[in-house]
Amino acid sequence: MTRGWTLRAFTLLALAIASLAALAACTSEDPTATPTATSAPQMEATEEPAMEEKDDSMMEEEKDDSAMEEEKDDSMMMEKPEGEYGGTLAYWIRSDPPGWDPWGRTRFWDPTRKIAELVFNPLYSPAPQLGDSCEIDLDPEIAESWEYVEPTILEFKLREGIQWHDKAPLNGRELTADDVVYTYNERFAKGLAGQAYVGQVFFDRAEAVDDHTVRIHLKQPFDFVRGVTSGNRQGWIVAEEASGEEALTDPNLSWVGTGPFMFAEHETGTKVVFERNPNYFKEGLPYADTVEAHIIPDAATRIASLRSGLINVFPAAGPRVQEEIQRTNPDFFVKSCPSLFHLGIRMRLDKAPWNDVRVRRAVSMALDRQAIIDTALRGNGEIVLQGWPLDPETLQLEDYPEELAQYQQYNPDKAKELLAEAGFPNGFSTTVVWTPAYGDPWQGVAEIMLTMLRAVGIDAQFNIQEYGPFLGMGSQQTWDDLYFGWNNSFDFNDLASTYYWSGQRPANGLTLAPDATLDGLVADLWASTPETRPGVLTQLQHYVASAQYRITSPVWGNGIVARPEVKNVGWRGTNKMYHQIFENAWLEQ
Repeated sequence: MTRGWTLRAFTLLALAIASLAALAACTSEDPTATPTATSAPQMEATEEPAMEEKDDSMMEEEKDDSAMEEEKDDSMMMEKPEGEYGGTLAYWIRSDPPGWDPWGRTRFWDPTRKIAELVFNPLYSPAPQLGDSCEIDLDPEIAESWEYVEPTILEFKLREGIQWHDKAPLNGRELTADDVVYTYNERFAKGLAGQAYVGQVFFDRAEAVDDHTVRIHLKQPFDFVRGVTSGNRQGWIVAEEASGEEALTDPNLSWVGTGPFMFAEHETGTKVVFERNPNYFKEGLPYADTVEAHIIPDAATRIASLRSGLINVFPAAGPRVQEEIQRTNPDFFVKSCPSLFHLGIRMRLDKAPWNDVRVRRAVSMALDRQAIIDTALRGNGEIVLQGWPLDPETLQLEDYPEELAQYQQYNPDKAKELLAEAGFPNGFSTTVVWTPAYGDPWQGVAEIMLTMLRAVGIDAQFNIQEYGPFLGMGSQQTWDDLYFGWNNSFDFNDLASTYYWSGQRPANGLTLAPDATLDGLVADLWASTPETRPGVLTQLQHYVASAQYRITSPVWGNGIVARPEVKNVGWRGTNKMYHQIFENAWLEQ
């Protein structure tokens, strides 16, 4: 079964993304909420977050004009499909986990995130979207309902009877409001995640009202739920007893959560193994006895492992993998959904030549974005200008004045003219920090962009890094000239706070070269009302289109592939939560 990028899916995705904002942590949809959740009151100040995956967490603000009580979601109690119990589900991760702290610097690095989601639960998350759907419907997780009791006080009601894993140091005790308060006040607010704009500008504190009621106090109105559609963006709920300094280096002690699977063992360089949690709070789940995350750095080996049966689920499959499997193994399950992720060209804005707007405009005009889609993305992608292409608030190319639209179109001759005007008639040499760890399709995208830069006279050479050092250089801004890195946000709430606000932490390019005018526009966006917001957004998008601080590749169709024996596979393409894949899937024996 294959899922394409339908207009309906894109439109729904855009509406949801228009209401998202990130919280930073240490990543990767659509509208329709189901739990008893009261939408955030209309705020006079709005915000957005995102850090890098960084420590990249992301939040986006609620754009609903009305606050309304939504009917309680009984999705957890819905009748489950007739699944079979037992067996082992297996998938790939690219390397050994770089760290074991669920709230640490590496929490959103793929090897850690893709396995931690099996162990820990957030307060809520997008629904798993089994079958064809790519939409986002919010499901309760640890929280069963929420509402704003005041414009700056959000109250969560927690499920009763949720047990921590029955192993030391928690030994199956019940989760309480104190655990949620500890997570927010200690691990979030006092950690790297709290340095992002949500922590700086909006979050005040969490308070336990009783054993199963938590209140989030905000400094000013902000939609804390719809703004953070994936609940793990504020963070997996953890217990203080499992968060000591010694425990955080040992997954046997720190990886004790409430999730569908329990940490069992880590075979360095081979796999990480998880066992079924018999006391999981979602009735009847999970189905599999064991989940194995196999460490497979090589892209070709991953495909061979899927065909041989070493792994039976292949998440985050690029267009080439999807195309190849559909051709050679038509009985495999394949589903593709729009992704939030794309590749950004980050420039050292605090130094020459990248502090010259003519050079930045030349870089943008050197890129043939449609050619990137047609080649590296196999026709499965969308051009990104300044925001998610189908976000209703994102300006399309025809919406820009011609003098600004030109800087976002392929024009290699004009790019050469701009370089000459900037003092580089013969071009110049530079380096691009990159890692091949991302594999297909991003290796191809990066190589094509490098070739396009060379064609206009920017002789760019890769500075290849291993995955861990690559991410560290990106978050710490320790690269010299250019850096090809993930961009995770598309809504302008998130973009403004993550990529254009100089106060963002971890740092972005403008942290090193603040633009007072742009900082003012971001502040105007935070303080905008529904009436003033459209004008602020237009002004903001015009400004950044002229300045070209952010130049990106197109986005892709992110897929999942599963062998025929794996049933009931859920996938959204972005904001994907791995516990939802593996708690719902079963093996046909």
